[in-house]
Amino acid sequence: MADFEAAKAFLQTKEDGVSLFDHLTEVLLKVITEHPENAVEHFERISAAVKSSSMLDHKPSAGAAVAAAAAGARGEAEEADVREAALKRVADALAVFRTPNEDDDVPEVGEGLQDVADASNYLEWAGVGLGRTEMFRLHLSLRELSAKQSARDMRVWGRLHGLEADYIVAEGKIDPPEDEAEDEKDALGNAVEPTGTGANTCTYWVCSHAGAEWHRLPRVTPHQIVVARRIKRFLTGKLDAPVAGHPPFPGEERSLVRAQIARISAETVVCPAGHFKRVEDEESRDVEPVPDDEYAAEDPTAPEGWVHIALPINALGRTAPNPKEDEGDEEGEEPDPELLTEPLKPITDDAPPDAEDALPWTVRPCPVAGIPSAEPAAGLVLAKSLRWPGAVAVARGRRFANLYVGYGVESGTPEGADLAPAAFQPATPGPVQSEFSMEAFNAAAAENGAKFEEQPDVIVDPDEGKPAEGEEDAEEDE
Repeated sequence: MADFEAAKAFLQTKEDGVSLFDHLTEVLLKVITEHPENAVEHFERISAAVKSSSMLDHKPSAGAAVAAAAAGARGEAEEADVREAALKRVADALAVFRTPNEDDDVPEVGEGLQDVADASNYLEWAGVGLGRTEMFRLHLSLRELSAKQSARDMRVWGRLHGLEADYIVAEGKIDPPEDEAEDEKDALGNAVEPTGTGANTCTYWVCSHAGAEWHRLPRVTPHQIVVARRIKRFLTGKLDAPVAGHPPFPGEERSLVRAQIARISAETVVCPAGHFKRVEDEESRDVEPVPDDEYAAEDPTAPEGWVHIALPINALGRTAPNPKEDEGDEEGEEPDPELLTEPLKPITDDAPPDAEDALPWTVRPCPVAGIPSAEPAAGLVLAKSLRWPGAVAVARGRRFANLYVGYGVESGTPEGADLAPAAFQPATPGPVQSEFSMEAFNAAAAENGAKFEEQPDVIVDPDEGKPAEGEEDAEEDE
């Protein structure tokens, strides 16, 4: 009897939560229930079926318990990271409301700071914007940034959506840094426009949310703009992330963000005609506000009443031709006049020549019951870009505001009456290089009286001087 109890106890020993006694009980029960014709032949199949679909209440194995504990630890760590990030975001948001002490050395805010609250009000009436609370926080953050960077004409440029985080973009103007390289050229040999001119007229800063640390973006190069036109890629939200694709982009994501900002600004930053005029200097392409006594309002409800503020970017990725290598050389080639872009270009010129009716803009008045207006033309008007979804401009009287909220990807090119997305066409690889030709090489070297001959390859037989395998066996037999 003791042996029976010992054997039964052995069979009831559980490993991974299931004992052999319980398993055999289930197998025998299944055999009795199903009555197979040849139970011995199908015993292994029945045992495997019971084992795979057992409904026994068993405990997880030691390995499963360790894995569950590790997963729980990872979950707790991730939850802690999320909680810490949320607390930091709240702390950053509250930091912008901090009132400086009397002993604090508060720098002066740069001139021309945007009235963010006023612009947010107009944008809200037009049905766009980031929300009053977010815009007010950005207003306080812009004041602090303008004071620290000694920047002027600061404004909220917009928001670029990313896969992991967004970029809030601020625009301003600064003096060229003292350590900025002069006559810098990119990989294509095009001169990089200095800070304060051309595509680098404005400087841009980005942060993930209002109150977070601002990061200044580098100058944009013509090569970066040219490549950015040929790729379509969503942003990740990480400035140091690599930019994959073909053709290869020269730089990290911070440079791609800067290139897309330059393209969007050149094509979508607009205002009603009559707000600005060119400076009197004929050699300058800068613009200045029109004085109030000279201001003549034009009808902003029509596309003809809107103009671009920023200089358009030409095929080189610049706003002007490359400067001459030697300014004193008057016999050099004259620059292509088409490469010299002009300011205050009407938005009606954005339509392609073969489809003038396909204007990539929509202009309409907004129902602004909350804003009194004596004349219909003085009401709030919205201009929306169809080429860059998310780029809008609003205007009422002498006030206007621009904002972009999108993914930084253009929609396409106009075809017919609607703006149809252009099919993505990756750049084809370069031509395959031909093999080396001695005849062509000598023909090119003949001008200098040189001639080259290809020497035959020296082939050394490693078995030279050694007896053949059959001869070696014959020598051993002798």
